[in-house]
Amino acid sequence: MNVSLPWWARRVVGSVLGVLLALSLAASAQASGPRWLMVPLARYFGVPPEAELAKCREAFRRYQAQPTEIPAELWPVLRLASDDSGRHREWSADLARSFAARLETVGATGLRLHVLAEAPAVPSAKMGRNQLSYLWQRGSQYAAVVREQKPSTNFVWIVEVWASQGKVSALQIFLLSADGQIAYLRAYNSHQFGKNLPLAGEAWVDFLITRLRQDLVRPPEEIFPRDGVG
Repeated sequence: MNVSLPWWARRVVGSVLGVLLALSLAASAQASGPRWLMVPLARYFGVPPEAELAKCREAFRRYQAQPTEIPAELWPVLRLASDDSGRHREWSADLARSFAARLETVGATGLRLHVLAEAPAVPSAKMGRNQLSYLWQRGSQYAAVVREQKPSTNFVWIVEVWASQGKVSALQIFLLSADGQIAYLRAYNSHQFGKNLPLAGEAWVDFLITRLRQDLVRPPEEIFPRDGVG
């Protein structure tokens, strides 16, 4: 007996099958090793196509090639924190200055930062489907704003800190060239830094600096592989 499913049921079934296929490809990639098998899964979760990743690699290469004494712009840190009184969103120049000062103390390859007093207007942030998808969508939002603002520096850094009940839940960091091209971006959560990273203090700053020190000397092909999650 043939059963015709309504359109919404067919869409649900198609979505489920797509996820199962992506997970199957991911499992195959883990088992066999070739990273190109991760590409369909990455695309499903919002990673752009290879043509855009190639532009990202080139922008990152330009950043690595510029003299270290040339400063980049750092926006005020976007902090989204929830507690018993609700959810709070702010752009904090004080946090950005603390981040820049800590860099001078701890050190990270090629980072000299000029902190903006105020952040340009950017749409509200929503994590949505997953953090990887959010990372690229948010990077595109920032890219559009940077293109419109035309910064005086060659590159712009943006840091986001998400927290709940005084503990950091997610960190996102972005680097964009002055023409709005994504040159670097990373997202971290408790899988990388644990469930007890405090929002107060410098622990989350030191975590990001450690990762930056490692990443900023890596080849662009490792930062932006074909699956986009290097």
